[in-house]
Amino acid sequence: ICKEAGFDNAFGEAFGQYIGSVLKKAFDLTKHEVIPEEPYWDGKGLKKSTVDWVVSEGDAALFIEAKTKRLVVGAKSEILSSQALSAELAKMACSIVQVYKAIVDYQKGLYPAGRYRKGWRIYPVVVTLEDWFLMGPKVLGELNKLVLRELEMANLSADMLNNIPYTLCSSYELEQAVQVMNHAGITKVMGGKVTDPSKREYALDAYIRSDFDRELHLLRCLYSAEYDEFWARHGVDPE
Repeated sequence: ICKEAGFDNAFGEAFGQYIGSVLKKAFDLTKHEVIPEEPYWDGKGLKKSTVDWVVSEGDAALFIEAKTKRLVVGAKSEILSSQALSAELAKMACSIVQVYKAIVDYQKGLYPAGRYRKGWRIYPVVVTLEDWFLMGPKVLGELNKLVLRELEMANLSADMLNNIPYTLCSSYELEQAVQVMNHAGITKVMGGKVTDPSKREYALDAYIRSDFDRELHLLRCLYSAEYDEFWARHGVDPE
């Protein structure tokens, strides 16, 4: 079915909805606001959309973009094809700069009024369906060069890369990390990762396991009711 017309859009939308479901289940909604994608007009009269999800907590906010793009087989081993890996990193760089463009529009006050407060400390996150395993100085160094090139082409400041560092993660990593953020706070978790240059190179789950062991013990199954209901429907005791 993946070759059927319209599959890509439907699949991407479904993944985005799933990420939103995770956010709403993981965060205490009395202390956090989870804002879905919304249309808006930019300063040139063009209709655009916000990032897929924004989660706000006090003066901090996650700007989350969900991507179903998988790393192609040839790129999973640089031994097979360094060109394939570079091509995939270029696509990821475009996704990252897409979030930076959205942040600039937010900073200009172009986002829909009401729910977007000024002055948030923003943590951009690109979440992928499958783990891309992008970590370490070599791969991230190449990716950052491509991001800088895309920022230049978009007439955006190269300082965004250091002033508003991005985070890449898989949906599995996000499911854990947002529960930890709910307990420890967005700024403590994300700020700790992006302000330490060495930890920027960590995979998100490795960073969480290193710095938030206590909070990890508080993690729960986000879909336990759905899990039990599924098996009950089929006459099976999940225990």
